[in-house]
Amino acid sequence: MSAHEHGEIKVVVTGHMNLQLDGLAALLDARPGLDVEAVVDLEQDGPRSVRLKRPHVVLVEVPRADPLAVDAPSASVRAVRDAHPDGGVVAVLQRPDPFAARDVLHNGAHACLTKTDRTRHLIDAVYNAARGEQYVSPAVSIALADVSVQNGNGDLSLRENEVLRMIAMGFTNQEIADQMHLSVRTIEAHRSRLQAKLGVTRRAELVHAAHEHGLVG
Repeated sequence: MSAHEHGEIKVVVTGHMNLQLDGLAALLDARPGLDVEAVVDLEQDGPRSVRLKRPHVVLVEVPRADPLAVDAPSASVRAVRDAHPDGGVVAVLQRPDPFAARDVLHNGAHACLTKTDRTRHLIDAVYNAARGEQYVSPAVSIALADVSVQNGNGDLSLRENEVLRMIAMGFTNQEIADQMHLSVRTIEAHRSRLQAKLGVTRRAELVHAAHEHGLVG
């Protein structure tokens, strides 16, 4: 669906209903050429509203990730993408979290920015998503670059980051497997690859690496 063929870019804003969400919608609706058709609660009405209205772009406020819900950042994006595969998706993170950014971009978001970004970044993100093009705000780009530099040649996959975070939180291989719906053997394989990539052998060193990578506070 090309926004240029329809004149105005139609937008649905979804997330946890609050003043910030209303503020994002107001910023977009005040912009010539953008038409906010609905502001809806993601859990209660988000996917249904997106499916019915079929906007050019869906702005998704991504909730802060729950450490135990390893796919939390991408779950909201996937729900929207499943409801309207042809629309552009803009993910708005609470903060420039590189792992959440990778997660949402990998799972179908065209654009990613944070609530602390400038208004022009929000507008650029919407326009790019309407064209089906990717956009990452400067703050998110810097966060992603910092992680890449820290990881060096041993850049970790999203799933490896998830396993490393849960190891640092004290979960056993069995508990991690249960949380991620994987086999214990798969978790053991991830753990072995983590040790090889990070050049460590002991659990304490894995915990330290998780702190160094900003996976745990």
